Parts: sequence; structure tokens; C-alpha cells
Amino acid sequence: ASDVYKRQVLSAATQGRSLFQIATAPITAIANQTIQEDGSTGVLRFSLNGAGVATNNLVVTATSNNQGVIPNSRIVLGGSGLNRTIQVRGADNAFGQAFITVSVRDGFGRTHSMSFLVTVQSVND
Repeated sequence: ASDVYKRQVLSAATQGRSLFQIATAPITAIANQTIQEDGSTGVLRFSLNGAGVATNNLVVTATSNNQGVIPNSRIVLGGSGLNRTIQVRGADNAFGQAFITVSVRDGFGRTHSMSFLVTVQSVND
């Protein structure tokens, strides 16, 4: 292991933190998405950086800040371990914007989150 990694491990241990907590990007970024009304993003892939945490102890959730445009029930998470997926589908006949927040809780109860914007464009139907 590198000297930098060894210092991070020692620092985390002396401060009572997990290695997961010091990861620079616990959840890889998901680009903002634009979909048509009544459409879906398709399957979007993202990764978790769970250094030092057993992958079976990682709990991933996702929520929308605008239930009228994208209800939580229309967010589907998949994958396992450190390789995950998300698919977002808008509410029927709804358009607008919603931030989707993906969160991961490690085995120590610490949570890390990232958000991306989904814009649902109106269609003439």
C-alpha cells in the first residue's frame, strides 16, 4: 500500500472514521437527464466506492424532490455490490423537473449522497 493510503487509514482509525467516509467520490456522478413525458431514462449505471466496507453492508436508496413529476415509486434501483443501476420514469402526463438524490449508507450508519436533475419535456398528446 502507498504511504498516502497508509496515512489515510491511520488518520481514519484515530478519528473513529471508516475508510468509506474518506473516499473522495463515494458515488460516481450521474449526468443530468432529459426525457419525454411518459418516458424513461433507460438504465443508468453508477458505482459505489466502498473502500473498507463489506458490500453487503451498503444500503442504496433514491428519492425525488418533486413527486408530481417523478414519484419515488417510479425510481428503480438495481445491481449489487459496488456496481449499481438506476432507472427513472416520469409520472403519467406530467412534465417539469426533479432532482433525484441517490444515497448510500455504509455499515457504520454514515450516509453519502449525490443528486442529478431529470427534466421531463412536455409532448403534444
